[in-house]
Amino acid sequence: EFPPAVPAGLTALAGIDSVELSWDRNTEEDLKGYRMYRAVEAGSVEVIAALLEEPSYSDKAVMPGKKYGYAR
Repeated sequence: EFPPAVPAGLTALAGIDSVELSWDRNTEEDLKGYRMYRAVEAGSVEVIAALLEEPSYSDKAVMPGKKYGYAR
């Protein structure tokens, strides 16, 4: 059994109180969901959402002036 391919096309749009993330849908039949990872500034990468069914996520736990990195 192999892990699913990493989805492509991640985009992030900064809002007033959130970062809106979206990516290309994975078409593999055995995909159960997506995980979203985030790092704040130079901190460690942490899972912020697991088994998302849709290829999008709204990160509402953001603070002005901080740099965020995302992976899925």
